[in-house]
Amino acid sequence: MSVVGTTQKQPRVFAHDAWALSQLDSGTWSSGDPIIPALPIPATIPPDQIPYTFEKTAYFYNIAGVFHEAAGAVALYVGTDLTSIEVIMEGAVPQGGPQNPPITRTTIWSNIPAGTLLPISVLTVVNATPVAGTWTDVILALY
Repeated sequence: MSVVGTTQKQPRVFAHDAWALSQLDSGTWSSGDPIIPALPIPATIPPDQIPYTFEKTAYFYNIAGVFHEAAGAVALYVGTDLTSIEVIMEGAVPQGGPQNPPITRTTIWSNIPAGTLLPISVLTVVNATPVAGTWTDVILALY
């Protein structure tokens, strides 16, 4: 991956915001949904003021025949012990299409202790297996 280009397209080193997965989309997020959903760019916004997530071409992915569109990726903070976490990483999905891709490859990470920062570029969390309790309240999306 190249780090040449505008500052907004550079890999993030420090998060500037964090949301629990259960807080996304006003609390309606469910596994497999885009963490950063694609939104239309209003025609009235000058090009130099377009937010970071709008500067990337959309990512289209397919989970069990359900198509999704994401506008960007995040890193994750895991606040509980996980046996495993299954994600769709940014590199598994070509930017810009196709809009109806075949089933998208997932990556499974295993044995993640509580308090782990996952410096991986994730479009969505497909599933997670906590040692105890729930996971959508304690996995944070780092922007």
